[in-house]
Amino acid sequence: MKKFIILIAILGIGIRAFSEKGNDFYASYMSAIEKLSTAEKIQYLSSQIDSWKAGDEIKKKFYLHILRADAYLEAQRFEKAVNDYNIALEINPSYYFALNNRGIAHKQLGEFPQAYIDYTKALEIRPDFYIAYYNRGIVNHAMGNLKEALKDFSDAISGMPTMACAYNNRGVVYHAMGDFEKALADYNAALELD
Repeated sequence: MKKFIILIAILGIGIRAFSEKGNDFYASYMSAIEKLSTAEKIQYLSSQIDSWKAGDEIKKKFYLHILRADAYLEAQRFEKAVNDYNIALEINPSYYFALNNRGIAHKQLGEFPQAYIDYTKALEIRPDFYIAYYNRGIVNHAMGNLKEALKDFSDAISGMPTMACAYNNRGVVYHAMGDFEKALADYNAALELD
């Protein structure tokens, strides 16, 4: 309990300092919050969001919702994660990490078209965000869009050539398309990398 109270004090100072000092302090703030359990993160961030006032700096509200959404995602509370990402994205609609992570939450809820839209928006903002290609590939595969999934996994591999899961999933798509030779090559590549 003492550890939790000390970290809460550090985190409260961190948010105030972030508003004044920028992203450097945000990194140390993230380091402190990572030491909390998921439940402690949600509890603390919820209390900070509840105490946020209209006159407070909007960056604080944005980051509090991002951090709590990430904690909800980690806790597999996907609907709550989507709600917090929605609030954060109203403040900053071009934050591609939030779009990607909201896409993950939508995917986990079985909301594949919404996930596809989020991944696509993230890639429009940041075309070299290769994990979003991978995530969109999973959704395309789930929706039966095999050619699109194949392209997404290939794009992910082009930017992250050591991503074993992208090779594996591209192999699954090749297998579904009946191209067993390419499927086997990708499965072997995934095994070598993993």
